[in-house]
Amino acid sequence: MSPLRPYSKSRLARLSKEGRGLNGTFAAKTMPEIISAKQAQHEATRAAIRDLQKAAKSLDKPTVTPEEARALVKPRPKKKEEITRAQAEKLADAAYSQFRRLEASDDNGILRCFICRRPVKWNRAHLMHFHTRAGRTLRFHDQGTQPGCRECNGKPNGDRDNYALRLDAEYGAGTAERLTIESKTMTKRTTIELLEMARDYRLRVERIKEESPNKFSK
Repeated sequence: MSPLRPYSKSRLARLSKEGRGLNGTFAAKTMPEIISAKQAQHEATRAAIRDLQKAAKSLDKPTVTPEEARALVKPRPKKKEEITRAQAEKLADAAYSQFRRLEASDDNGILRCFICRRPVKWNRAHLMHFHTRAGRTLRFHDQGTQPGCRECNGKPNGDRDNYALRLDAEYGAGTAERLTIESKTMTKRTTIELLEMARDYRLRVERIKEESPNKFSK
C-alpha cells in the first residue's frame, strides 16, 4: 500500500474555506457563525439588487441633454384655428350691415330711416329685418333688409305693419306678402359661402371708403 500523499496548500485552503476537515467532513458551525453567514448572504443579495437597479436606471437616462433633444426635435406646426359656421355668419352679418347702411347714405353719410324717414348717420343706424333672421332666407335680402333708426327698429316686431306699407310703396303692391312667404322657407349657407360673402362686402365697404371718404367723417 502506497503511502498517503500530503494535501497541497491550495486544497487545504479550499477545505478550510468550505468548513471541512482533512477527512472531508464539514465542521459543525456555531450559532454566531451561522447568523454571520446569513447576514453576509443577505447583504450580498441586497448589493446585487442595488447594482441591478442602478443598471436599469442608467438605461432610462437620455444620451443627450434636454437642450440637445429640443434642438433635434422639429417644432410642430401650429394648428390653424378653424372658424365655425356661426362665426362666419356673424362676420357676413357685420359686413353686409355696414355696406347696406353706407350704400343708403348720402355723401355726408346721412340716410333716412326706411319707415319714419328720419335722418340718421349711417354708423348710428340699424339694419332692420322685415322678418327674423332665424329663417336666414331674408338675412341678406336687399328688400327684406332696410336701414333705419334705432327707435323704429326697437318697436315690437320692428314696427312690421308700417314696414310692410313702406315695402309695398317702394317696391310695388304685394312685396310684403311675397317676402313673408319667402321667410318661411329655409336657406342654409355653408361656412365657405358665408366667409366669401363677408369678404365681398368688406371689399365693397373699402371701395366706398376710397370713393366717398366724407361718409366716414365724424
